[in-house]
Amino acid sequence: VVIDEKVHGTCTCVTVINPTQEDAEVFVTSKGIGSKNLALKESANNAYWRMFHKFNIKDFTAFIGHKFSDATKVAVFGETYGSVQDLHYGLNNELGFILFDIQIHRETGEKEWLAPEVTETLAKEFGMPMAPRLYDGPYSLEVVTKLAYGPELVSGT
Repeated sequence: VVIDEKVHGTCTCVTVINPTQEDAEVFVTSKGIGSKNLALKESANNAYWRMFHKFNIKDFTAFIGHKFSDATKVAVFGETYGSVQDLHYGLNNELGFILFDIQIHRETGEKEWLAPEVTETLAKEFGMPMAPRLYDGPYSLEVVTKLAYGPELVSGT
């Protein structure tokens, strides 16, 4: 069982088709609109697109695409936080981003959620922030309960 810290922000999903190509197609969504197969139009005023550029998500998906040469699509899932919710984690007028999952689509049509340790390795190699890992081990209700009521670790306060 792997337990990462839940960051209170807004769900952010970025899907890039042909991520290693210059003309890669980029779709930025959130849980509410992504579930309807819709994407956000790029805008400098949009928090999701500002986060996309601030954290070089397109370059990150290209990096992943080079590691998995048969990937035709890379989807990055995370949480945009800071000035988008009531918990700012010390980012009152800024945006932060925490990666928590990656899915690749292969030339064969197969979709694969990358294992937590693979996602963590890719994030570290690229410099992409991840949710703090709180626990990695056998399931324990006692451990889960203790972690659920522990301090948050993102802001360090």
